[in-house]
Formats: sequence, C-alpha cells, structure tokens
Amino acid sequence: MRFAFICYEHQKLHFLEPHAKVLELKGHKVKFHLLDTKKPGTLKSRRGVLDLPSQLISLMLFLNKEKFDCLISITPKAGFVTVIVNSIYSVRHIHWFTGQVWCNDSGFRRFFRSLPDRFINKFAHQILADSRPQRNYLLEHGFNAEKILVCANGSISGVDPTIKPRIRTREVNSKIKIGVVGRLCKDKGLNTILDLIEANGFDEKNFEFHFFGDFDDGEDDLRARFESTARAFPSVLFLKGSVLDKTIIYKDINLVLSASFREGFSNTLIEAQYSGIPVIVRNIYANYDAFVPDRTGFFFDHIDDLISSLEEFQDNHLYQNFSSNAITYVEDHFLRSTVLKCITEVYEANCHIP
Repeated sequence: MRFAFICYEHQKLHFLEPHAKVLELKGHKVKFHLLDTKKPGTLKSRRGVLDLPSQLISLMLFLNKEKFDCLISITPKAGFVTVIVNSIYSVRHIHWFTGQVWCNDSGFRRFFRSLPDRFINKFAHQILADSRPQRNYLLEHGFNAEKILVCANGSISGVDPTIKPRIRTREVNSKIKIGVVGRLCKDKGLNTILDLIEANGFDEKNFEFHFFGDFDDGEDDLRARFESTARAFPSVLFLKGSVLDKTIIYKDINLVLSASFREGFSNTLIEAQYSGIPVIVRNIYANYDAFVPDRTGFFFDHIDDLISSLEEFQDNHLYQNFSSNAITYVEDHFLRSTVLKCITEVYEANCHIP
C-alpha cells in the first residue's frame, strides 16, 4: 500500500517519521509532502493564509505524480489543504487532531477559529485524536463522534526508545533543576513562569529554571521580558535553546514544568516521566492522561499551587517515589512499539475501506 503524509517539517521530524519507518518495515511505500514555505531572506517557515494557494497547487502536483491509497495529515492547515485537494482525488484521508488552537477562545472568535477543524471533521474519512480527553473535548463541542478514534492509550508516537529509564534521587539541600521544554511563547505559559520567578526570586530557595526551546516569531516583547528577568536572576534562569537529543535534556534536570494554556497530548511529559523525572503541569484537559496526579506529578491552577508543588519536591523520599511511579506509568501505557503498532494498524485498515 502507498501512504502520503501531508505536514510541516516540524511534525515530520518530531512525530511522523517513526510512523513512516514502521510502515516501510511492513513493506508499504511512504512519501512525505511538506507544506513549508520559506520567508524571504530566512530559513524559517511561514504558515500564513497568503501561502494557501501555493500549498494547494503544490499538493495537487504531488498527487498528480503518484497515486496513493491513504493520505495522512496533521495540523489544521495541512488537514484543510488536504480536504480541499482531495475533493478531486477521493483518496482515503486520515487527519490527526493534536490540540485545538481555539480552546481558550470564546464567543464568535472561538466559533470562527474552530471552522477549519469542523471542516476537516466533516470531510476527512477518519479522525485520530491523540488522547481520550481531547476526543471528549471535541465531542462536547459538536464534532462527529463516529469518526474520532484514539489509538492505544493516546500519544502520537510514544516514548523515544533512546531514552533509558532511571529512578532519580536528590541529595539533601541540592538545587532542584526545573526543565521547561518546547517552543517559547505566550501560549506555552512563559509569562506565568516569569511571574513566578520575578515574584519569588528563588535565589535562596535552591531552584533553577532551564529553558530548552526557541522563541516563536512575533514574540519580541516576551523575549525582551525573558532577557530582562534573566539579567535580574542570573543564577535562576537559563536559556539553553532547542536540543534535539532528548537524553541531553533529561540528563541533569530534576523536574519538568509545563505551564501551557493549550496543548495536545504532550510527549514531553511522558518522555520526562520515562526518564524518571516527575512533572508539574497546568490543569488543562490535554494533560489528564499524560500523568497521574499526586503519584507522578502535580497539577496547578494558580502560582500558589505551583509554588506548593515545587516545595513538595524538596522531600527526597516523595521525589524518589514519584520518580519510580512515573517510569512504571509510562512503561504500562506509552512505549513506542505499542503505540505505533496500534496506529499503523489503523492506517492499514483505512486503506481497505472502499
């Protein structure tokens, strides 16, 4: 069978390449069609509405060259483009929902921003949600339940097998190194973390915050605030930039903090836990299956909750118990081999549906 993935380079590198490798090992043909277009004078991609015509034409040319049994898209833009072009070709189309950009909006803005997802839900043949809470959220907002499936226990690719589990311990009075992993932007709750540092200092409280990621385009004000806070608290806040090798990220940090306001199922959280690192996460629907509250980490709603959670982990006995629980939870639910077996079987099954 012949599969085509329609996505951006980021999704290919971080999520979909493992899918393609498993399909190829099963004897299938796989190709990627990337929607990235480059900004003039830069290597960074742009994803604006102005690129839609060129992306539609590019996908048509791609599908004219070769016939496929199944198209697989991820991100609203990729799904939207695929639905439009596929109205000509009528190939089985699977789309991944990995978080809704409109979940924190309200009123007309929420309705308007949800339209691409609703369009995809109506015309794609199969929808895959990356967690049960996300599927439930979509159903609550009027999406077609019959089309939406969660593979295995959730997650789009499971835990990176290069990560090796290790129960963590902390030396008494040693600093707690907190990792913040991923894009740096307002949606990811970076202002919340900066508020926390600025209000509490942490110079005398044995905490460090290590940021592994790059700033999104258009986040100049946030970058300026970050740099100002870093100058004010040079022994607390550290910017490490993007690191592709997750084993480097998880080698020395003690906790992972996710303050994101909206998220799909977070592979960062399950990778951290498989490394034996407890997590502290904002109380949003997408995180409900990604960890076990009060056993592998803590939820927070407000900064006071966040401070309390950080202080809890100064207890080394509690920290070690959470570390052990975290490894067990991920081993039981999110090993890559289990997740990809289920996902690729769904891909194959869709090719046999007329």
